[in-house]
Amino acid sequence: MAHFQCFCLLHCRPSEYLAVFYPVLKAQAELVNNPWYFYQRFWNREVAKQYRCMAKHDDLMNQKVQRLIKSPPADYTIAAHLLAVKDPATGKPLSPNQLKAEVATFMAAGFETTSHAITWCLAVLAAHEDIQQKVIEELMAEGLAPAGAPGVRDIEASDLGKLTYLSGFI
Repeated sequence: MAHFQCFCLLHCRPSEYLAVFYPVLKAQAELVNNPWYFYQRFWNREVAKQYRCMAKHDDLMNQKVQRLIKSPPADYTIAAHLLAVKDPATGKPLSPNQLKAEVATFMAAGFETTSHAITWCLAVLAAHEDIQQKVIEELMAEGLAPAGAPGVRDIEASDLGKLTYLSGFI
């Protein structure tokens, strides 16, 4: 659901944004940890690529913010709430740069927390075969496992309420 909401918020094709997002995260971490990283872009192709991705990310965020300002979304969205925020000192709305930073923060927070949650779930499943077996049995009972077996189907939103053990595990 968060994945869907993020793309509705930004009107961005998933591949367009995600293609630049991971290198941006990597570059940001390097900038914090390596004082010479900025200069490496002149001789290191990987660093130069990350800098190009940061520029592309900045461009994408500028485009998205301009679209939000030009055509405000429905009131119940995060974007609408961000557009309604006023600076308590001046009473003015967030500037385009402030909006861009907030939208990028929401995108990064959703991306990183989801990837970390999946990583830890897989690590626990790998370490505890009994839990892994219960998850598999529940998936099999709903016709969702094992992958590639005849009659196995893709998971649907309506399945989530039926997968009580998996939901509790996650």
